[in-house]
Amino acid sequence: MSGEAITGPPRSLFSLSGVKAFRATREELRRARHLPGYVYTSREFEEYEKDRIFMRDWLCIGRVEELPNHGDYMTLRIMGEPILVARDGKGRLAAFSNVCRHRGVEVAQGAGNAREFRCPYHGWTYDLRGVLKAAPEMSDSAAELGNCRLPMLRAEVYRGWLFLSFDPDAPPLAATLADFDREFGWLRPEDCVLADKTVIDLDCNWKFAVEHLMDLYHLRAAHAEGLAPPCRGNQDRAVKLLPRGGYSLHFEVAPSAKNGLSPFGKMPWLMDRPDGLACLGFLAPNLNFAARVDAIRHLVSWPLAPDRSRLICYTLLPAEAFGKPGFAAMLGAYANCLRRAVEEDRAVMQSLQNGVGSRHFEPGPLSSLEGPAHHVINNYLNAMTA
Repeated sequence: MSGEAITGPPRSLFSLSGVKAFRATREELRRARHLPGYVYTSREFEEYEKDRIFMRDWLCIGRVEELPNHGDYMTLRIMGEPILVARDGKGRLAAFSNVCRHRGVEVAQGAGNAREFRCPYHGWTYDLRGVLKAAPEMSDSAAELGNCRLPMLRAEVYRGWLFLSFDPDAPPLAATLADFDREFGWLRPEDCVLADKTVIDLDCNWKFAVEHLMDLYHLRAAHAEGLAPPCRGNQDRAVKLLPRGGYSLHFEVAPSAKNGLSPFGKMPWLMDRPDGLACLGFLAPNLNFAARVDAIRHLVSWPLAPDRSRLICYTLLPAEAFGKPGFAAMLGAYANCLRRAVEEDRAVMQSLQNGVGSRHFEPGPLSSLEGPAHHVINNYLNAMTA
């Protein structure tokens, strides 16, 4: 992928058919239609998404307990950008570009614990804050290396979640998450611990994963057991559309466990809440949120290619749950429930990708149960066409 920034919208955004299609999506829900297929298949759109969305928004990249100790680090790629996150000796988390300042080789791979990061190509060595400490055989160079360091990125923590931004001018994280926090902060994710992290690769565009995870319309057809949505009347009243494309939905539904009881019990601070407590939400650009009375889940969708994406599912439980007898087996069953649901939907999401690439595809009308998706895709258009 080219590192050159795209300075103007793709031509297809301004084609006659594109303008008409977006106009249809902009209509009120009962008159609106879904996005045209090329939004999900075009490499040109993916390049522009990188510039207009992923290089500007705050992005959730994991939990602080993934990096608990001095020297712990992890690497990742976001739209082709290599990233390194590490915890230094003072307990601070730092994020920087995983690109050596000499030839651009990645100075770290995977995840682990290190005292420093040494480029495997020419041995340039950086400390845990990304500052260059050694550059072998460079003493005769006229280059000034005294202030050399890996390019820093903005990194902040929200209730135990680690967020990153490439944009030095992005609004503060607290301001960006204010509405989301009002809707879901009472669940106290900072008092929970990461219990399971599941990585699932999908043969579909990342936006299909985002939209599918908020699609109440498909639940009764595709998930006959355990995932039924609230009744239509309650859903229509309960959905709250938030700024920047976010939404929240609070409702009650039967617990997903077969016996109607959670294996972990309620989170201690939710003992006065009903057993069927359930929440759904979304934080732009790629974080779907779900919670029950016993657990919290973040599901983060990452683009890999126009027709490939990666879904990372984080499950949080209160610390008290880890000491319960048979915890490992209970957690395994709980995680398998999520995997089964995703596997049930894998073929549908792949078929979505295949279908929108057809010359015969025409965007269909939205159901009243697709209000969240309508709100989210219009926020996407706002970002892409601003």
